[in-house]
Amino acid sequence: CWVDNGNNDFTEFISEQVSHHPPVSAFLVRNTKHQLSIEVAVSFGVKLVFNAAMVTIAGPILLKTALDTFELTKCLPDLKVCNTVMPGKKYIMWSGEVKLVCPESGYCAVLKTEEKSRTNIISGTVFHRDDPSKVIYKLDGICGKSTSYYSPSAPKEKKNLIDHAQLQEAYIEYLPYNLRSDYDSLRLWVPVANAIIRNDMLAADAEKKKNRV
Repeated sequence: CWVDNGNNDFTEFISEQVSHHPPVSAFLVRNTKHQLSIEVAVSFGVKLVFNAAMVTIAGPILLKTALDTFELTKCLPDLKVCNTVMPGKKYIMWSGEVKLVCPESGYCAVLKTEEKSRTNIISGTVFHRDDPSKVIYKLDGICGKSTSYYSPSAPKEKKNLIDHAQLQEAYIEYLPYNLRSDYDSLRLWVPVANAIIRNDMLAADAEKKKNRV
């Protein structure tokens, strides 16, 4: 699929499940006009932690720009689904840490997400690998709302890094169904999805087995 940004500016997204057991998905995001690309193979797991189900995410990312290359430990923090065992309304929180490193410059950033009073808090630091104890910038914010950064010497002089209220929704375009290959995931799994919608689990399982051949 792709997003047409206008003026011959396209952002493409290509993804495929490359392993079923264990589940691994590979994807590529690229914008040739701006010389930007993101490459990743991400794997998932699920485990119970007290009264929550934790969706663990793993797989390093390579982000390339015209000037530098950046390495991330993974694409997202882990996903925590709370109140999965005990009674109560379920809610979702990002939980864990993601680290970004620029091998050329040596600058690093660590972003941490956690729950505080049912609010998904973001905190982080920017530093150089030669002196990790010397924090250059600090970050704080709330997931899905906004994140700011500031110098430790001037905590009141915060600058906006990202404000979700200012983001514009992009229209995503897909190849027409008849132009997709027989192995395109959006085409391959249609019979499985239709069977699940009909609540016919036997048919869904049979169709799923066909895709494993």
